Amino acid sequence: MTGGELLIECLLAQQVDTVFGIPGIQTDHIYAALIGKQDEIRHILFRNEQSGSMMAEGYARASGRPGVCLTVPGPGATNAATGVAEAYSASTPLLLITGGTKRAHATKHPSRVFHGLHHDRFFDPITKWHGQARTADEIPGLVERAFQELIRGRPGPVHLEFPPDALAEETSVEPCQRVSREPQSSETSGLADLARRLHAAESPVILAGSGVLFAKAQDSLRELSETWQAPVSTSLLARGLLPEDHPLSIGCMRGDCAVEMIEDSDCVLAIGCRFTYFDTREWGVKIPAPLYCLATDDRDVPEEYPTEAVYFGDAGILISGLLEEMTSRAGLQRKKWLGQAGAARDRQRSEPSHPLISALSRNLPGDAITVADVHTLGYRMQARFPINQPRSFLYSAVYVNLGYGLPPALGAKIAFPDRAVVAVCGDGGFAMTGTELATAAQLGLDVKIIVTNDGGYSSIRPGQQKLSGGKTLGADLKNPDFMMLAKAYGIPGYRIESVESLDSVLQEAMEHNGPVLIELAATGELAPF
Repeated sequence: MTGGELLIECLLAQQVDTVFGIPGIQTDHIYAALIGKQDEIRHILFRNEQSGSMMAEGYARASGRPGVCLTVPGPGATNAATGVAEAYSASTPLLLITGGTKRAHATKHPSRVFHGLHHDRFFDPITKWHGQARTADEIPGLVERAFQELIRGRPGPVHLEFPPDALAEETSVEPCQRVSREPQSSETSGLADLARRLHAAESPVILAGSGVLFAKAQDSLRELSETWQAPVSTSLLARGLLPEDHPLSIGCMRGDCAVEMIEDSDCVLAIGCRFTYFDTREWGVKIPAPLYCLATDDRDVPEEYPTEAVYFGDAGILISGLLEEMTSRAGLQRKKWLGQAGAARDRQRSEPSHPLISALSRNLPGDAITVADVHTLGYRMQARFPINQPRSFLYSAVYVNLGYGLPPALGAKIAFPDRAVVAVCGDGGFAMTGTELATAAQLGLDVKIIVTNDGGYSSIRPGQQKLSGGKTLGADLKNPDFMMLAKAYGIPGYRIESVESLDSVLQEAMEHNGPVLIELAATGELAPF
Protein backbone atom coordinates (compact mmCIF):
# COMPACT_ATOMS: atom_id res chain seq x y z
CA MET A 1 0.00 0.00 0.00
CA THR A 2 1.04 3.65 -0.30
CA GLY A 3 2.01 5.81 2.64
CA GLY A 4 -1.31 7.65 2.25
CA GLU A 5 -3.24 4.38 2.46
CA LEU A 6 -1.19 3.32 5.47
CA LEU A 7 -1.96 6.61 7.22
CA ILE A 8 -5.71 6.07 6.77
CA GLU A 9 -5.43 2.50 8.05
CA CYS A 10 -3.60 3.81 11.11
CA LEU A 11 -6.37 6.34 11.75
CA LEU A 12 -8.96 3.59 11.42
CA ALA A 13 -6.97 1.51 13.93
CA GLN A 14 -7.45 4.44 16.36
CA GLN A 15 -11.21 4.32 15.66
CA VAL A 16 -11.23 7.67 13.87
CA ASP A 17 -14.52 7.92 12.00
CA THR A 18 -14.42 11.57 10.87
CA VAL A 19 -11.78 13.78 9.27
CA PHE A 20 -12.30 17.52 8.74
CA GLY A 21 -10.31 18.53 5.70
CA ILE A 22 -9.68 20.62 2.62
CA PRO A 23 -7.68 19.04 -0.23
CA GLY A 24 -4.42 20.16 -1.81
CA ILE A 25 -1.75 18.65 -4.01
CA GLN A 26 0.51 17.80 -1.05
CA THR A 27 -2.23 15.60 0.42
CA ASP A 28 -3.42 13.97 -2.82
CA HIS A 29 -2.35 10.50 -1.71
CA ILE A 30 -4.23 10.87 1.59
CA TYR A 31 -7.35 11.86 -0.32
CA ALA A 32 -6.92 8.99 -2.78
CA ALA A 33 -6.94 6.65 0.22
CA LEU A 34 -9.91 8.43 1.83
CA ILE A 35 -12.01 8.14 -1.31
CA GLY A 36 -11.92 4.38 -1.01
CA LYS A 37 -12.79 4.42 2.72
CA GLN A 38 -15.81 6.73 2.85
CA ASP A 39 -17.94 3.94 4.30
CA GLU A 40 -15.57 3.80 7.29
CA ILE A 41 -14.23 7.31 7.73
CA ARG A 42 -16.27 10.40 6.84
CA HIS A 43 -14.66 13.45 5.25
CA ILE A 44 -16.12 16.86 6.17
CA LEU A 45 -15.19 19.67 3.76
CA PHE A 46 -14.87 23.09 5.39
CA ARG A 47 -14.34 26.49 3.75
CA ASN A 48 -11.41 27.86 5.72
CA GLU A 49 -8.74 26.11 7.77
CA GLN A 50 -9.35 28.33 10.82
CA SER A 51 -12.94 27.12 10.90
CA GLY A 52 -11.94 23.56 10.04
CA SER A 53 -9.61 23.23 13.01
CA MET A 54 -12.31 24.69 15.25
CA MET A 55 -14.83 22.20 13.86
CA ALA A 56 -12.48 19.37 14.76
CA GLU A 57 -11.91 20.96 18.17
CA GLY A 58 -15.67 21.23 18.77
CA TYR A 59 -16.12 17.61 17.72
CA ALA A 60 -13.44 16.57 20.21
CA ARG A 61 -14.57 18.81 23.05
CA ALA A 62 -18.19 17.65 22.80
CA SER A 63 -17.38 13.94 22.42
CA GLY A 64 -14.12 13.49 24.30
CA ARG A 65 -12.73 11.66 21.26
CA PRO A 66 -9.79 13.04 19.26
CA GLY A 67 -10.75 15.36 16.44
CA VAL A 68 -8.75 15.16 13.21
CA CYS A 69 -8.12 18.07 10.84
CA LEU A 70 -6.34 17.73 7.48
CA THR A 71 -4.80 20.66 5.58
CA VAL A 72 -2.05 21.59 3.18
CA PRO A 73 1.25 22.80 4.69
CA GLY A 74 2.23 26.45 5.01
CA PRO A 75 -0.83 28.72 4.78
CA GLY A 76 -3.20 25.84 5.46
CA ALA A 77 -1.29 25.01 8.61
CA THR A 78 -1.04 28.61 9.79
CA ASN A 79 -4.74 29.23 9.17
CA ALA A 80 -5.52 26.13 11.24
CA ALA A 81 -3.28 27.36 14.06
CA THR A 82 -6.16 29.28 15.66
CA GLY A 83 -8.07 26.06 16.33
CA VAL A 84 -4.86 24.33 17.43
CA ALA A 85 -4.13 27.10 19.93
CA GLU A 86 -7.72 26.88 21.15
CA ALA A 87 -7.25 23.15 21.70
CA TYR A 88 -3.99 23.77 23.55
CA SER A 89 -5.57 26.29 25.91
CA ALA A 90 -8.63 24.08 26.48
CA SER A 91 -6.75 20.75 26.69
CA THR A 92 -8.65 19.27 23.74
CA PRO A 93 -7.30 16.23 21.84
CA LEU A 94 -6.95 17.67 18.32
CA LEU A 95 -4.75 16.06 15.67
CA LEU A 96 -3.68 18.37 12.85
CA ILE A 97 -2.32 16.50 9.85
CA THR A 98 -0.61 18.53 7.13
CA GLY A 99 1.32 17.80 4.03
CA GLY A 100 4.96 18.80 3.95
CA THR A 101 7.85 19.71 1.72
CA LYS A 102 9.20 17.10 -0.69
CA ARG A 103 12.15 15.25 0.78
CA ALA A 104 14.38 16.50 -2.03
CA HIS A 105 13.65 20.07 -0.90
CA ALA A 106 14.26 19.46 2.80
CA THR A 107 17.61 21.25 2.69
CA LYS A 108 16.17 24.35 1.04
CA HIS A 109 15.25 27.41 3.09
CA PRO A 110 11.49 27.40 3.72
CA SER A 111 11.16 30.95 2.37
CA ARG A 112 12.03 29.59 -1.10
CA VAL A 113 9.87 26.45 -1.06
CA PHE A 114 6.25 26.09 -2.18
CA HIS A 115 4.11 26.41 1.03
CA GLY A 116 7.37 26.43 2.95
CA LEU A 117 7.23 26.64 6.74
CA HIS A 118 9.25 25.37 9.70
CA HIS A 119 6.23 23.52 11.07
CA ASP A 120 8.10 22.21 14.09
CA ARG A 121 9.12 25.71 15.19
CA PHE A 122 5.73 27.18 14.43
CA PHE A 123 3.67 24.59 16.32
CA ASP A 124 6.03 23.92 19.22
CA PRO A 125 4.45 26.49 21.60
CA ILE A 126 0.85 25.37 20.95
CA THR A 127 1.07 21.57 20.73
CA LYS A 128 2.02 18.73 23.03
CA TRP A 129 4.12 17.15 20.28
CA HIS A 130 5.11 17.49 16.62
CA GLY A 131 6.13 14.60 14.38
CA GLN A 132 7.36 14.34 10.80
CA ALA A 133 7.61 11.26 8.61
CA ARG A 134 10.56 10.98 6.28
CA THR A 135 9.50 7.57 4.89
CA ALA A 136 6.24 5.66 4.63
CA ASP A 137 7.60 3.03 7.02
CA GLU A 138 7.70 5.64 9.82
CA ILE A 139 3.97 6.42 9.61
CA PRO A 140 2.61 3.79 12.08
CA GLY A 141 5.08 4.75 14.80
CA LEU A 142 4.29 8.44 14.37
CA VAL A 143 0.53 7.92 14.51
CA GLU A 144 0.81 5.70 17.58
CA ARG A 145 2.97 8.28 19.37
CA ALA A 146 0.59 11.04 18.31
CA PHE A 147 -2.43 9.34 19.87
CA GLN A 148 -0.50 8.62 23.05
CA GLU A 149 0.23 12.33 23.33
CA LEU A 150 -3.32 13.31 22.40
CA ILE A 151 -5.03 11.41 25.18
CA ARG A 152 -2.57 10.71 28.00
CA GLY A 153 -2.54 12.85 31.14
CA ARG A 154 -3.90 16.25 30.22
CA PRO A 155 -5.08 15.95 26.58
CA GLY A 156 -3.95 18.43 23.98
CA PRO A 157 -3.22 18.99 20.29
CA VAL A 158 -0.58 17.24 18.19
CA HIS A 159 0.73 18.08 14.71
CA LEU A 160 1.90 15.48 12.17
CA GLU A 161 3.64 16.42 8.91
CA PHE A 162 3.85 14.10 5.90
CA PRO A 163 5.95 14.92 2.81
CA PRO A 164 4.06 14.06 -0.39
CA ASP A 165 6.72 11.61 -1.58
CA ALA A 166 6.50 9.70 1.71
CA LEU A 167 2.73 9.48 1.17
CA ALA A 168 3.28 8.22 -2.39
CA GLU A 169 5.88 5.63 -1.37
CA GLU A 170 4.95 1.93 -1.38
CA THR A 171 5.32 0.08 1.93
CA SER A 172 4.49 -3.29 3.44
CA VAL A 173 4.57 -2.09 7.06
CA GLU A 174 1.53 -3.01 9.19
CA PRO A 175 -0.74 -0.29 10.66
CA CYS A 176 -0.21 0.67 14.29
CA GLN A 177 -2.13 -0.82 17.21
CA ARG A 178 -5.00 0.88 19.00
CA VAL A 179 -3.86 3.33 21.68
CA SER A 180 -6.00 3.50 24.85
CA ARG A 181 -5.96 6.07 27.62
CA GLU A 182 -4.39 4.65 30.73
CA PRO A 183 -4.74 6.29 34.16
CA GLN A 184 -1.59 8.14 35.12
CA SER A 185 0.35 7.17 38.22
CA SER A 186 -1.31 8.75 41.24
CA GLU A 187 -0.13 9.83 44.68
CA THR A 188 -2.58 8.04 46.98
CA SER A 189 -0.37 7.47 50.03
CA GLY A 190 -1.35 10.73 51.73
CA LEU A 191 -5.09 10.55 51.14
CA ALA A 192 -5.89 9.23 54.63
CA ASP A 193 -4.31 12.33 56.14
CA LEU A 194 -6.13 14.54 53.63
CA ALA A 195 -9.46 12.91 54.51
CA ARG A 196 -8.89 13.72 58.19
CA ARG A 197 -8.15 17.34 57.37
CA LEU A 198 -11.21 17.64 55.13
CA HIS A 199 -13.43 16.09 57.77
CA ALA A 200 -12.47 18.86 60.19
CA ALA A 201 -13.83 21.57 57.87
CA GLU A 202 -17.13 23.20 58.75
CA SER A 203 -17.80 25.10 55.53
CA PRO A 204 -16.01 23.33 52.63
CA VAL A 205 -16.22 23.89 48.87
CA ILE A 206 -15.10 21.67 45.98
CA LEU A 207 -13.74 23.29 42.81
CA ALA A 208 -13.92 20.84 39.90
CA GLY A 209 -12.13 21.44 36.62
CA SER A 210 -11.50 19.68 33.34
CA GLY A 211 -9.17 17.15 35.00
CA VAL A 212 -12.33 15.47 36.30
CA LEU A 213 -13.72 15.53 32.78
CA PHE A 214 -10.65 13.84 31.27
CA ALA A 215 -10.82 11.08 33.90
CA LYS A 216 -14.56 10.57 33.31
CA ALA A 217 -14.94 10.89 37.07
CA GLN A 218 -18.18 12.91 37.28
CA ASP A 219 -19.98 10.11 39.17
CA SER A 220 -17.16 9.95 41.71
CA LEU A 221 -17.26 13.74 42.04
CA ARG A 222 -20.96 13.61 42.84
CA GLU A 223 -20.41 10.87 45.41
CA LEU A 224 -17.62 12.87 47.04
CA SER A 225 -19.80 15.97 47.21
CA GLU A 226 -22.69 14.08 48.77
CA THR A 227 -20.49 12.12 51.18
CA TRP A 228 -18.57 15.18 52.35
CA GLN A 229 -21.66 17.43 52.11
CA ALA A 230 -19.62 20.01 50.22
CA PRO A 231 -21.02 22.35 47.52
CA VAL A 232 -19.40 22.03 44.09
CA SER A 233 -18.40 24.79 41.71
CA THR A 234 -16.93 24.03 38.28
CA SER A 235 -14.62 25.81 35.91
CA LEU A 236 -16.09 27.14 32.66
CA LEU A 237 -14.59 24.25 30.71
CA ALA A 238 -16.12 21.72 33.11
CA ARG A 239 -19.65 23.03 33.48
CA GLY A 240 -22.22 20.29 34.01
CA LEU A 241 -19.82 17.87 35.75
CA LEU A 242 -22.28 18.11 38.61
CA PRO A 243 -25.69 19.01 37.14
CA GLU A 244 -26.41 22.62 38.00
CA ASP A 245 -29.87 21.69 39.23
CA HIS A 246 -28.30 19.39 41.86
CA PRO A 247 -28.83 20.78 45.39
CA LEU A 248 -25.07 20.78 46.02
CA SER A 249 -24.18 22.65 42.82
CA ILE A 250 -23.24 26.32 43.16
CA GLY A 251 -22.60 26.78 39.46
CA CYS A 252 -19.52 27.96 37.62
CA MET A 253 -16.65 29.51 39.58
CA ARG A 254 -17.06 33.06 38.30
CA GLY A 255 -20.76 33.26 39.21
CA ASP A 256 -21.87 35.37 42.18
CA CYS A 257 -23.16 32.33 44.06
CA ALA A 258 -19.88 30.45 43.75
CA VAL A 259 -17.75 33.49 44.60
CA GLU A 260 -19.72 34.08 47.80
CA MET A 261 -19.41 30.47 48.90
CA ILE A 262 -15.71 30.20 48.01
CA GLU A 263 -14.81 33.37 49.89
CA ASP A 264 -16.86 32.33 52.95
CA SER A 265 -15.51 28.78 53.06
CA ASP A 266 -12.97 27.45 55.54
CA CYS A 267 -11.56 24.73 53.25
CA VAL A 268 -11.31 24.39 49.45
CA LEU A 269 -10.56 21.15 47.61
CA ALA A 270 -9.64 21.79 43.96
CA ILE A 271 -9.73 18.82 41.59
CA GLY A 272 -8.19 19.13 38.12
CA CYS A 273 -8.76 22.89 38.20
CA ARG A 274 -6.36 25.43 36.65
CA PHE A 275 -7.54 28.71 38.30
CA THR A 276 -7.69 30.60 35.00
CA TYR A 277 -8.29 34.31 34.31
CA PHE A 278 -12.02 33.97 33.69
CA ASP A 279 -12.70 31.37 36.40
CA THR A 280 -11.13 33.51 39.11
CA ARG A 281 -12.27 36.94 37.85
CA GLU A 282 -8.69 37.88 36.99
CA TRP A 283 -7.55 36.14 40.18
CA GLY A 284 -9.64 38.58 42.19
CA VAL A 285 -11.65 35.85 43.93
CA LYS A 286 -10.28 35.36 47.44
CA ILE A 287 -9.66 31.68 48.15
CA PRO A 288 -9.12 31.16 51.88
CA ALA A 289 -6.67 28.66 53.36
CA PRO A 290 -6.40 25.78 53.44
CA LEU A 291 -6.45 25.02 49.71
CA TYR A 292 -5.81 21.39 48.75
CA CYS A 293 -5.25 20.36 45.12
CA LEU A 294 -5.77 17.04 43.36
CA ALA A 295 -3.79 17.92 40.24
CA THR A 296 -3.45 16.36 36.80
CA ASP A 297 -0.10 18.12 36.34
CA ASP A 298 1.73 21.30 37.36
CA ARG A 299 -0.79 23.45 35.50
CA ASP A 300 -3.38 22.59 38.15
CA VAL A 301 -1.21 24.10 40.89
CA PRO A 302 -1.93 27.85 41.11
CA GLU A 303 0.86 30.40 41.36
CA GLU A 304 -1.64 33.00 42.57
CA TYR A 305 -2.99 31.07 45.58
CA PRO A 306 -0.91 29.28 48.25
CA THR A 307 -1.67 25.56 48.57
CA GLU A 308 -1.61 23.50 51.74
CA ALA A 309 -0.94 20.23 49.91
CA VAL A 310 -0.93 18.90 46.34
CA TYR A 311 -1.57 15.32 45.20
CA PHE A 312 -0.77 14.50 41.58
CA GLY A 313 -2.55 11.89 39.51
CA ASP A 314 -5.69 10.78 37.74
CA ALA A 315 -8.70 12.61 39.20
CA GLY A 316 -10.81 9.45 39.21
CA ILE A 317 -8.22 7.43 41.14
CA LEU A 318 -7.59 10.25 43.62
CA ILE A 319 -11.30 10.85 44.28
CA SER A 320 -11.94 7.12 44.70
CA GLY A 321 -9.04 6.86 47.14
CA LEU A 322 -10.35 9.82 49.10
CA LEU A 323 -13.84 8.31 49.23
CA GLU A 324 -12.46 5.09 50.68
CA GLU A 325 -10.95 7.08 53.53
CA MET A 326 -14.13 9.10 53.99
CA THR A 327 -16.59 6.21 54.14
CA SER A 328 -16.42 5.93 57.92
CA ARG A 329 -16.94 9.68 58.18
CA ALA A 330 -20.14 9.80 56.12
CA GLY A 331 -23.31 11.38 57.40
CA LEU A 332 -21.92 14.84 58.06
CA GLN A 333 -24.62 17.46 58.52
CA ARG A 334 -23.96 21.04 57.48
CA LYS A 335 -27.45 22.51 57.47
CA LYS A 336 -26.37 26.12 58.03
CA TRP A 337 -23.63 26.00 55.37
CA LEU A 338 -25.80 24.27 52.80
CA GLY A 339 -28.62 26.64 53.64
CA GLN A 340 -26.32 29.55 52.78
CA ALA A 341 -25.47 27.84 49.49
CA GLY A 342 -29.15 27.41 48.66
CA ALA A 343 -29.90 31.04 49.47
CA ALA A 344 -26.98 32.28 47.34
CA ARG A 345 -28.10 30.06 44.47
CA ASP A 346 -31.68 31.36 44.74
CA ARG A 347 -30.47 34.98 44.68
CA GLN A 348 -28.41 34.37 41.55
CA ARG A 349 -31.30 32.65 39.81
CA SER A 350 -33.71 35.43 40.74
CA GLU A 351 -31.57 38.13 39.13
CA PRO A 352 -32.87 39.30 35.74
CA SER A 353 -31.30 37.50 32.81
CA HIS A 354 -31.19 38.46 29.16
CA PRO A 355 -34.48 37.45 27.47
CA LEU A 356 -32.65 35.24 24.94
CA ILE A 357 -30.86 33.31 27.70
CA SER A 358 -34.15 32.74 29.50
CA ALA A 359 -35.88 31.68 26.28
CA LEU A 360 -33.12 29.22 25.40
CA SER A 361 -33.39 27.71 28.89
CA ARG A 362 -37.11 27.18 28.36
CA ASN A 363 -36.98 25.82 24.83
CA LEU A 364 -33.87 23.65 24.49
CA PRO A 365 -33.97 19.94 25.41
CA GLY A 366 -31.95 18.88 28.43
CA ASP A 367 -29.19 17.24 26.39
CA ALA A 368 -28.75 20.13 23.94
CA ILE A 369 -25.23 21.30 23.15
CA THR A 370 -24.85 25.07 23.27
CA VAL A 371 -21.86 26.90 21.81
CA ALA A 372 -21.37 30.51 22.88
CA ASP A 373 -19.09 32.77 20.87
CA VAL A 374 -16.97 35.45 22.52
CA HIS A 375 -19.45 38.32 22.72
CA THR A 376 -21.50 40.19 25.28
CA LEU A 377 -24.26 37.59 25.54
CA GLY A 378 -21.66 34.84 25.61
CA TYR A 379 -20.09 36.47 28.65
CA ARG A 380 -23.49 36.54 30.36
CA MET A 381 -24.12 32.89 29.54
CA GLN A 382 -21.00 31.83 31.44
CA ALA A 383 -22.80 31.83 34.79
CA ARG A 384 -26.44 32.47 33.95
CA PHE A 385 -27.27 29.77 31.37
CA PRO A 386 -27.95 26.51 33.27
CA ILE A 387 -25.97 23.40 32.25
CA ASN A 388 -26.78 19.94 33.57
CA GLN A 389 -24.58 17.69 31.47
CA PRO A 390 -20.82 17.76 30.92
CA ARG A 391 -19.46 18.67 27.47
CA SER A 392 -22.73 20.42 26.57
CA PHE A 393 -21.55 24.05 26.92
CA LEU A 394 -18.67 24.93 24.60
CA TYR A 395 -16.94 28.25 25.09
CA SER A 396 -13.48 29.70 24.44
CA ALA A 397 -12.82 30.02 28.16
CA VAL A 398 -9.05 30.62 28.06
CA TYR A 399 -7.99 31.62 24.52
CA VAL A 400 -11.05 33.92 24.17
CA ASN A 401 -11.25 33.22 20.46
CA LEU A 402 -13.60 35.57 18.58
CA GLY A 403 -15.38 33.55 15.90
CA TYR A 404 -15.71 30.52 18.20
CA GLY A 405 -19.39 29.91 17.58
CA LEU A 406 -20.55 28.31 14.36
CA PRO A 407 -17.55 26.02 13.56
CA PRO A 408 -17.45 24.16 16.92
CA ALA A 409 -21.23 23.82 16.78
CA LEU A 410 -20.95 22.07 13.41
CA GLY A 411 -18.27 19.78 14.82
CA ALA A 412 -20.43 18.96 17.85
CA LYS A 413 -23.40 18.19 15.60
CA ILE A 414 -21.30 15.80 13.53
CA ALA A 415 -20.24 14.06 16.75
CA PHE A 416 -23.86 13.88 18.00
CA PRO A 417 -26.28 13.98 15.05
CA ASP A 418 -29.27 13.15 17.28
CA ARG A 419 -28.77 15.98 19.79
CA ALA A 420 -29.95 19.57 19.44
CA VAL A 421 -27.06 21.98 18.82
CA VAL A 422 -27.29 25.77 19.04
CA ALA A 423 -24.62 28.39 18.29
CA VAL A 424 -25.08 31.81 19.90
CA CYS A 425 -22.92 34.31 18.02
CA GLY A 426 -22.27 38.01 17.95
CA ASP A 427 -22.32 39.74 14.59
CA GLY A 428 -18.57 40.42 14.82
CA GLY A 429 -17.60 36.82 15.52
CA PHE A 430 -20.06 35.52 12.94
CA ALA A 431 -18.42 37.73 10.31
CA MET A 432 -15.16 35.87 10.90
CA THR A 433 -16.38 32.30 10.48
CA GLY A 434 -19.90 32.61 9.07
CA THR A 435 -18.79 31.30 5.69
CA GLU A 436 -19.25 27.87 7.26
CA LEU A 437 -22.97 28.36 6.67
CA ALA A 438 -22.00 26.82 3.34
CA THR A 439 -20.82 23.69 5.18
CA ALA A 440 -24.01 23.54 7.23
CA ALA A 441 -26.14 23.95 4.11
CA GLN A 442 -24.19 21.49 1.96
CA LEU A 443 -24.34 18.77 4.61
CA GLY A 444 -27.81 19.65 5.90
CA LEU A 445 -26.50 19.88 9.46
CA ASP A 446 -29.32 20.52 11.90
CA VAL A 447 -27.71 23.40 13.78
CA LYS A 448 -29.56 26.49 14.92
CA ILE A 449 -27.42 29.62 14.51
CA ILE A 450 -28.39 32.75 16.44
CA VAL A 451 -26.68 36.01 15.50
CA THR A 452 -27.14 38.98 17.80
CA ASN A 453 -27.11 41.98 15.48
CA ASP A 454 -26.25 45.27 17.13
CA GLY A 455 -24.04 46.51 14.32
CA GLY A 456 -20.69 46.30 16.05
CA TYR A 457 -18.40 45.03 18.75
CA SER A 458 -20.63 45.70 21.75
CA SER A 459 -18.08 44.53 24.29
CA ILE A 460 -15.48 46.96 22.87
CA ARG A 461 -17.57 50.09 22.43
CA PRO A 462 -18.02 51.05 26.13
CA GLY A 463 -14.29 51.03 26.85
CA GLN A 464 -13.53 53.19 23.84
CA GLN A 465 -16.35 55.61 24.66
CA LYS A 466 -15.15 55.96 28.24
CA LEU A 467 -11.63 56.89 27.14
CA SER A 468 -12.52 59.13 24.20
CA GLY A 469 -15.53 61.17 25.27
CA GLY A 470 -18.12 58.89 23.71
CA LYS A 471 -16.31 58.28 20.43
CA THR A 472 -15.42 54.91 18.88
CA LEU A 473 -13.05 53.70 16.18
CA GLY A 474 -13.31 50.37 14.36
CA ALA A 475 -16.15 49.21 16.59
CA ASP A 476 -19.02 49.57 14.10
CA LEU A 477 -19.96 47.02 11.46
CA LYS A 478 -21.83 47.09 8.17
CA ASN A 479 -23.75 43.82 8.38
CA PRO A 480 -25.45 41.96 5.53
CA ASP A 481 -29.17 41.40 5.36
CA PHE A 482 -29.11 38.18 7.38
CA MET A 483 -32.44 36.97 5.98
CA MET A 484 -31.13 37.37 2.44
CA LEU A 485 -27.94 35.61 3.50
CA ALA A 486 -29.94 32.64 4.79
CA LYS A 487 -31.93 32.59 1.56
CA ALA A 488 -28.72 32.62 -0.48
CA TYR A 489 -27.67 29.40 1.26
CA GLY A 490 -31.14 27.90 0.88
CA ILE A 491 -31.84 27.71 4.60
CA PRO A 492 -34.70 29.20 6.65
CA GLY A 493 -34.13 32.57 8.26
CA TYR A 494 -35.99 34.22 11.13
CA ARG A 495 -35.71 37.72 12.59
CA ILE A 496 -36.58 38.32 16.23
CA GLU A 497 -37.46 41.94 16.96
CA SER A 498 -39.37 41.62 20.23
CA VAL A 499 -39.24 39.65 23.46
CA GLU A 500 -42.76 38.38 22.74
CA SER A 501 -41.64 36.50 19.62
CA LEU A 502 -38.65 34.73 21.21
CA ASP A 503 -40.40 31.53 22.24
CA SER A 504 -42.44 31.06 19.09
CA VAL A 505 -39.44 31.61 16.80
CA LEU A 506 -37.21 29.27 18.80
CA GLN A 507 -39.88 26.59 18.86
CA GLU A 508 -40.46 26.82 15.11
CA ALA A 509 -36.71 26.78 14.42
CA MET A 510 -36.19 23.73 16.64
CA GLU A 511 -38.90 21.85 14.75
CA HIS A 512 -37.13 22.36 11.41
CA ASN A 513 -34.82 19.49 10.45
CA GLY A 514 -31.81 21.31 9.10
CA PRO A 515 -29.76 24.48 9.60
CA VAL A 516 -31.58 27.66 10.57
CA LEU A 517 -30.24 31.22 10.84
CA ILE A 518 -31.90 33.42 13.46
CA GLU A 519 -31.14 37.13 13.63
CA LEU A 520 -31.73 38.77 17.00
CA ALA A 521 -32.29 42.48 16.53
CA ALA A 522 -30.26 43.49 19.59
CA THR A 523 -32.02 46.74 20.47
CA GLY A 524 -34.31 47.82 23.28
CA GLU A 525 -35.11 44.93 25.62
CA LEU A 526 -33.05 42.62 23.40
CA ALA A 527 -29.88 44.72 23.59
CA PRO A 528 -26.89 42.71 24.84
CA PHE A 529 -26.31 44.92 27.93
